[in-house]
Amino acid sequence: MEGNEWVLGYHKKLGEALSKHAKEKLGRPIHLAYGYGFMGKAMQAYDLMWKYGALGPAGELFNGGYGGRGQVDLEAAANWHHEHGCYVTFTIPDHTVEFGPISQIEEELKKHVLDHKHMPKFVPGIKATYWTPMPHIDAAVATMKKYGRYE
Repeated sequence: MEGNEWVLGYHKKLGEALSKHAKEKLGRPIHLAYGYGFMGKAMQAYDLMWKYGALGPAGELFNGGYGGRGQVDLEAAANWHHEHGCYVTFTIPDHTVEFGPISQIEEELKKHVLDHKHMPKFVPGIKATYWTPMPHIDAAVATMKKYGRYE
């Protein structure tokens, strides 16, 4: 990450511009999300993004992220975002959602939602592949509705 801090300046400018545009066009702030393109360097990237102002308050800058694969420690990422007042979303493996069985989808999503329910800016979701059967998606959505928190 060192030596590439200039990219974070562009993240900041982009976040500021998109936030301003949203306020002007929608009349309200919006959340701006970035994807986890950092893989094994994510925890270093968050601190640098915060330090250089590429992450910050909702409605002013990018305020959270989604996804996560590879070497990202998703629990550490969730905790970092929670501690910094940013939102984050990630889910159980897409393989589980696609192949099931439904009981496993329900159990894994229940644990996932309950483990993060205390985080006010955690958003559970699913990554459904093209071939995911609709009953699996229905079960996932029903589980998140059952155990989630809505404010």
